[in-house]
Amino acid sequence: MRRIALIRLRDGETVPFEQQRIRDAIERALLAAGTENRTLAVEIASVVELFLEKTFSDEVPSTAQVEDMVEKVLMDTGHAAAAKAFILHRDRRGRLRDAREARETRFQPTLFDHRVVVVDDGAEGRSAAFSRERLARTMAADGTVTRAVADDVAAGVESRLRKAGVARAPASLVRSLAEVELLARDVPLDLRRRGGAVLPAERLAAALYRKGTGGPAAPGGAPFPAVAATELGGAALRSHALGELLPAEVARAHLDGDLHVHGLELPAALYSAALRPGDVAAGTAPGCAARAPGDAARSARRLTASLGRAARFVGAAVTHDVAVIDVPRSYAPLLVEADREAIQEEAWHLLLETSADVGGRRLALDLTPVLPHAPSSAAEPHDARVAHDVRGDAPDRAAGAAAAFSAAVLRAHARREGLPPPDLLPVPTVTVSDRVLESPAARDVLRLAAEAVLRGSSVVFPLERETGRGRGDARHGPPAAGASGARPRGACAGRITLNLARLARRAGRDRVEGFLRACDRLVDVAALGHSARREILAQVAAASGGCLAPLLRGPRGRAPLYDLAEATWSFGITGLNEAVQLLSGFELHDGDETVSRLARRIVSYVALRVKAAGAAGDFVATLDADEDPAVARRLFAMDRSEAPAAMAERFPGRDAFSPGVTVRADAPIDLLARVEREEPLHANLSHATLRLALPAAEAGGPDGIVALLRKLLRAGSAVRVEVTTW
Repeated sequence: MRRIALIRLRDGETVPFEQQRIRDAIERALLAAGTENRTLAVEIASVVELFLEKTFSDEVPSTAQVEDMVEKVLMDTGHAAAAKAFILHRDRRGRLRDAREARETRFQPTLFDHRVVVVDDGAEGRSAAFSRERLARTMAADGTVTRAVADDVAAGVESRLRKAGVARAPASLVRSLAEVELLARDVPLDLRRRGGAVLPAERLAAALYRKGTGGPAAPGGAPFPAVAATELGGAALRSHALGELLPAEVARAHLDGDLHVHGLELPAALYSAALRPGDVAAGTAPGCAARAPGDAARSARRLTASLGRAARFVGAAVTHDVAVIDVPRSYAPLLVEADREAIQEEAWHLLLETSADVGGRRLALDLTPVLPHAPSSAAEPHDARVAHDVRGDAPDRAAGAAAAFSAAVLRAHARREGLPPPDLLPVPTVTVSDRVLESPAARDVLRLAAEAVLRGSSVVFPLERETGRGRGDARHGPPAAGASGARPRGACAGRITLNLARLARRAGRDRVEGFLRACDRLVDVAALGHSARREILAQVAAASGGCLAPLLRGPRGRAPLYDLAEATWSFGITGLNEAVQLLSGFELHDGDETVSRLARRIVSYVALRVKAAGAAGDFVATLDADEDPAVARRLFAMDRSEAPAAMAERFPGRDAFSPGVTVRADAPIDLLARVEREEPLHANLSHATLRLALPAAEAGGPDGIVALLRKLLRAGSAVRVEVTTW
């Protein structure tokens, strides 16, 4: 039996047969169907090759015949869902290919006179004479109309242009005229998909000329050109995602303000991710050394440079948060012999390398010191070596070096000498646990973090409980909902936030059961959106040249940095305070205990529904507090647009819902009462931040802040605490 050596492309050219391409296509189809199994993809690809050898022993198969064989083998081996995903992807690629060929083929104008209409395509950066044939082929390639209808529509468009005496027209006008002709002929169309990603001129001008673009800007507040380009590109991708990528039900819910889908500006990106310095030495960090990766972490300076590069790489593939964790643990063995001045210099370089670029997002920098005799929190070879150094012959020296490095970073962050502005520096995080409080060196680092707070820095304190209501390791991201103590995942793939206030307003006063039924329906819609997003990420992750391949496919046979099957999918909630007010007539800060019980009931019920939705969709679901004020403002504006009179009556003078599960910012309530209202709600959330703004004169110094954190750790349910002073 002759082996398959060649394959014939669509243009007739023959090229060498590559089984790897078949394996990649099958793996993408399996991922899109919810199955991640590279070994299974290899086995199915081998079966496909065997059948090709039997069927085409005396001829060279074409790419279409190979694709037909892949479909047949997937169906015959019981993978119908993967076969369907492969067929849909093949059809989509075919339509895109036909449309591209129609655009690139040059046809002569169809009218026999000198009045040639020139069509300017700004997106492609070229102009060409209007061609009825090209327009008809492009429309027919979309698959929504027949070629006969496309020819008729193209003739109608040409007639309109001629009658108007147009000599030059933008491509967007030609597309709009084609849509008008289709509607005039009563052609059934999916108008949501026909919209495209057209940006109005005023939107373009606003991004180019106005001050401030929603992210870090140039000195003086003016946006850098690259920031404006990123904003405009994001607007186009958001339009494409809502029109093409997401299910219609999810897109409508986002556009109407029932929920908010995060990251539409980068639909093929993760929501948040964590990165360890040990990933650099293990060779799994993107953008770092592919050969001999251990050399990249031979010294502290090399590790810092490689870590900064990897963090920027991950930040480009993430829409929101990037955290660098286990920093002191990884630097400890490299700084054991270093003196104080050298440690301070390395701390300064770390802050510089991990600072955000203009238009980028700030990192979270984990500075929790190493605890002697503590079990390693990771399984990477580099981390295992570090843990051995800490627990081996010189644990006190390694732990001391880690504590000294953490302290040096916190001091440099507070001084900010020679460093970027504060809004570009990484956000320090120091985990609070019983073991940290019992260790003198770790407690000193915690005290230094409290001093940084008193100097004006914002520091986040994850609370890690080792007994009782264990919340998992807060430094590594939230555990799965309802999976207390589960091994934390390294990435959150997506977040969709529910507008609780709108559901409560529609349900009406005292109609809690109706409100909860509405929550059921909205959770199902959000789960549908997560499933669609998972298919998108699976496609771009499995492709050997895909944009997420460096993160989700291990280089040179190594384990990948993140596992899409293990990533979490976040269901966010916001506007709980307003939802409670609309259902009961009281806000969270009001003294009635029934209000607190109602808030806890809502959060616990939604947490159970989210867990059930994740189990049904075969993904790890978490319920989180969405503390993004921009999301709260957007949803409030959508509600005010839907019911202006009701919103003006119930929320006069307001411009946003209370983010997440927080008490209203200007509520007449002191700090301790605010904590008592918010903190119990965290018991059912995987990610939430308790924000405490203290007057510096009344904080009791660093020891007072440490005492407050100890109380929250041992007597409450808070997940994370962010402390600021004024």
